Amino acid sequence: MHHLLTMRCDFLRDYRASRAQAEEVLDRSTQTGIRWGIIYGTIWLGKIMVAEGAADAGIARLAEEMPASEAWDQHLGKWLAAGAYLKARRVAEGIAIVDQAIARVIAGGAGLFEADLHRLKGEFALVGGEALSEAEAAFNSAIAIARRQQAKSFELRATISLARLLMKQGRHDEARSMLTEIYNWFTEGFDTADLKEGRRCWTSWPCDEPEP
Repeated sequence: MHHLLTMRCDFLRDYRASRAQAEEVLDRSTQTGIRWGIIYGTIWLGKIMVAEGAADAGIARLAEEMPASEAWDQHLGKWLAAGAYLKARRVAEGIAIVDQAIARVIAGGAGLFEADLHRLKGEFALVGGEALSEAEAAFNSAIAIARRQQAKSFELRATISLARLLMKQGRHDEARSMLTEIYNWFTEGFDTADLKEGRRCWTSWPCDEPEP
């Protein structure tokens, strides 16, 4: 159920179906006393609530189990939370989560979400009004890490973010070139939100605002 929720929420961004799935995960876990399911069911539900527009309520739900998630997985919870805080435009809290997660990776922690954490750091820099160079550096780091890890979905997300930034700077050819390269690598999965977003950005400018 957790993997199905990941596909529906993160890859398809079908929040209506994802909410029902998260509630089922939470209900079943509560009934059977599975603490891991309670923690991450609550975190997923909070993230979905933020995506649906209930930012304050969603962040409150998510914050309920964030401390407890540390005992189970030091990276998944923070990655989910960072996307929710970005969607809610809670910059100070969100960047603190991202910086802590990146520091743990550098200290020897698991690097599963490392590339996307750097992308989120760049997005927070833009939302927070930091220098464009800081955001560009974060996006480039995300792309380099994703390539090293052969994490193409995270590379696509970071490339879209960087392409948007380059377009704002008038660097149209550079942006389209990098988008073309990564988009053409994929041969399936074109119904996923990331590839749909990549297609929009590849074919028309300016493309939509990013989806955390």
